Formats: sequence, structure tokens, C-alpha cells
Amino acid sequence: MSPNKSPSEEERPNSEFRQTAISNVEAQNIWVGRIFQTIIYFGISVNSSQRRFAQFLSILVYIACLVWGGIKLINGEPELSTYAMLVLGSGLLSLTCIYYAWFWKPELRDQSPSDPNINSSNKLVKQQQTREQQRKWTRRSTMMGAIAIPLLTYGGFFIWQSLPPKHSIILLAEFEPDKGIPPYPRVTNTIEEQLGAAIRPYSDIKLKRLFHSFANHGEALAVGQQYKASIVIWGRYGEQDKGILPVSFNFEVLKEPKYLPKSVKAAENSGATLLLDIPPTKNLTVYTNLSSKTRYLTFLTLGVTRYSAEDWDGSINFSTDALKDLENPELQQSKLKVNDLDRSLVYAFRGKVHQFKENGEQALADYNRAIEISPNYSIFYGYRGSVYNMQGNHDLAISNMTKALNIEPKLRLWGDDILGAAYVMRGSNYLFKGDFTRALGDINQAIQLNATSSPNGLKIMVFAYRQRAVAYELLKNYAHADEDYTKSIEIAPKYMAYTSYVGRGRFYSTQQNFTRAIEDFNKA
Repeated sequence: MSPNKSPSEEERPNSEFRQTAISNVEAQNIWVGRIFQTIIYFGISVNSSQRRFAQFLSILVYIACLVWGGIKLINGEPELSTYAMLVLGSGLLSLTCIYYAWFWKPELRDQSPSDPNINSSNKLVKQQQTREQQRKWTRRSTMMGAIAIPLLTYGGFFIWQSLPPKHSIILLAEFEPDKGIPPYPRVTNTIEEQLGAAIRPYSDIKLKRLFHSFANHGEALAVGQQYKASIVIWGRYGEQDKGILPVSFNFEVLKEPKYLPKSVKAAENSGATLLLDIPPTKNLTVYTNLSSKTRYLTFLTLGVTRYSAEDWDGSINFSTDALKDLENPELQQSKLKVNDLDRSLVYAFRGKVHQFKENGEQALADYNRAIEISPNYSIFYGYRGSVYNMQGNHDLAISNMTKALNIEPKLRLWGDDILGAAYVMRGSNYLFKGDFTRALGDINQAIQLNATSSPNGLKIMVFAYRQRAVAYELLKNYAHADEDYTKSIEIAPKYMAYTSYVGRGRFYSTQQNFTRAIEDFNKA
């Protein structure tokens, strides 16, 4: 200690240093707080008399943005403006909460009483204590808001993504002219008017117009999934010739029916419904004349839309009307005649709806007509084989599946999940006939594909393991049967696990393992 300095003088620099450090931190917080103020008040400077009104107005605007964005999302309008409202509303509300939780310094404007020893019962002191309590509550609540607002916003968005749409949505994109063709602005408008008039009686169908076009199939699918659409319609048109405007329509069918008739659902155990999960009209291209009186485009659209809404009768009626126009001799003789594949696809589509309606003979008639028109389209034989499968005609089911695989051994047009469905369905029919060697050969082929990347592929894999377990059980290879029953349960989605638990429970009961059998039946 310096002989010339008292202890109080020695401590003063340290005290001043600490005070300076605290002041620097406070100054930094004030500076950051002013940045937040600039953001949340949109750069508008406000004095103390205007501050409360500015606070109220800005928070009201942010909440309105958030609510309006949510309403647009619920109403099926997931557009850029919707996302901008959600991000802007939740982001600025969160910033407002952060500002009031950590950078709000109203204490700097407080006026202290002139006498520091003033009695605590003084009115000014009580007012100050009340203000401090209110500020603590404000800081705590805004701290929770800063965390809760973004979590609730993004959580709500992901919940919305998982919910089914309120309506069957038809998404209509802008039709573009071919290269070098002058634009005709009325093309998309005319299509919109025709479709709008046709769907007007149906409150559960909504037509949504997009004012941009798609370059390819993948882009149309991505936007359709974003809007939760049942159907996406897009296309191009050529050069007008003598009042005729050729238009190519692309259909993307995104929504398949969720519920099947009871007997069709029960037929899942025989593999009969595996190929039914693939809509024949997916990515269908139709050529027509926009200026003609041909109405089949509208009828086909309504047929597919009613199918997505599980209105089987409505779908059949509209598909029948579409086919009447497709088979119109005048249309077939014109240069705009519909190609054979397009016609056969519509027959196959109607056959599929008949199959869902349990009209097996009508379904066979439509599949036969589709095959007559396009005999080299492999999937039609798969559809026809599925009808024979459901009717218990295993020989014809096997011959049709074999024909499909012979035409296109890899079924490359459809992917591994459909190739797996073809093998497992044929294997199941071999199993019913007691031909275990061929049954295991086909089912093993399906399992080797391991097509679990899509919901339909996963369904096929679950069924394949379950059928192989049955085959092993009949061959008295109980260890492998147990393994495959267990595997089918492990990979099965919750809605499919029931049948696998029942199958394994029945297997355990035949093995006299009643404890494990009861456990599986209870889980089922």
C-alpha cells in the first residue's frame, strides 16, 4: 500500500473500472436494443408519446400477418405470399419478444425522488415498485414468447402438411405455346371456364389456377404435392389451323383413395390389391382440339377427381361419358384422333373403379378392352390378373402375371415396387396351388428388390415377408417362418401391422406357444 494513499483511495480505481465495464455492457445492450427497435418499428423513429401506439400497431400487424398466412395455408393456398406472411409475422413477433425480454431498458427513463432516504410509503416509490413488477412479468412472458412463437409456427406448418386437404383440388397450370407459336391468351382461360362449369355442382372439388407453366413431369408433381392436389393439369398447344387449335393435356394423378370397399380390403391377404395402388392415368397425356365440342377432357378430369374422393359411381359415370366421346367416330376420323394408349388407359381406369366397386365382370370387360387396344402394355395384364386373383382363379391370375413379366421382364416403366408386386402376386397364387418351389422363387425375387422407399413398395415388402412365412410354415420350416413373421411386423407401418400380428399369433398357437400367441393377438 502506498504510504500517501488511504485504503478508500486505493480501492477507488478498481471501483471506477468496474463501473466503467458495467456501463460499457449497458451501452452495448442499448445499442443492440436500438437495432431491434429499428427493425420491429420498420425504421420509424418514435418519441415517448407515440411509443405505446407504435408498439400496439406493430404487434397487431405481425399477428395479422401470422393469422392471415395460417388461414391461406388452411384454405389450400401454399404460395410464396403465404410463406412470406408466416415467416414475417412469426419472425417479427419473435424479434419483438427478444427485444422486450433482453434489450428493453425503461429504467433509463425513470425519475428518482430527490431525497434518497425518502420513506418507502411515498407514492412515487410505490409506483416505481409496481412498474418493476410489471416489467419482470413482461420480460418473463416475452422470453417464453420468443421461444414459443417460432416453435408453434413451424410445428403448425408441419402438422398442416400431414393433414388431408379439405377439398379434392384440381391444379390447373398455364398452358404454353410450342416453340415459335404465337401465344393465345384465351387457351388456359377457356379450359378453366369449362372445368369450372363442370365442377360447380360439387362442393368438395376446388379448381385452383396457377399463372405459370411447368417444364416437366417432376416439377408438376412437386407443386401438386405442395398444394395437396388430387390432379395437376398442364400442357402445351400448337399452331392454329383452320380454326383448330391442337392442345396436349398432361394429367398428374397424386391422390389415391384412402378407403377401399370391405371385400377389396379383405382381398389384401391374397395380394389382389397390390397392383391396384398404381393409377393407370398417372402422367397421362391427352391430345384434343380446344375449339371442338369434344368434352372428354372434362369428363375424364371429373372421373379421376370423383375416384380420388371415393365416389365410385360418380367416377364410373364420368369415365363412361369420357369414353363415349373418345370412341366418337368423328373424333377418331379427324387428325386429332386420340391415340390408342390414351383410350386404353381410360378403359383401364374405369376397370379399376369397377374392381373397387366389386364389379368383377365389368372390371374384366374394361381390362379386356384395354388389352385389345394396347396389347403390349404390360400393366393391363397385371390388373386383369388381380381380378382373377380376387375371384380365386389362380391359373388365370398366374398366366396374366406371367404375360406381364414376359412383355416387360423388369417392368421398368413402373419401378421396383410394381415389379415386386407382380412377383409376390404370382408367388401367392403358386402358394395357393401348393407349388412351394415356384412360390418361394417369386417371393424371394420380390424381397430381393427391397423396394421400401415408397409407401406402396413398403406395403409389398410386408406382404412378401408374410407370404414367405406362410410358405415356410407349410414346409414345416418353423424357425424361418418365425423370422419372416417378425420381419413383417418390424417393417410394417402401424396400419398394416394388424395382419402380421394376427398371422404370427396364429402361428404361435399352432406351435402350442399360447403365451406369445395371446400377446400378439392383444397387440393386434
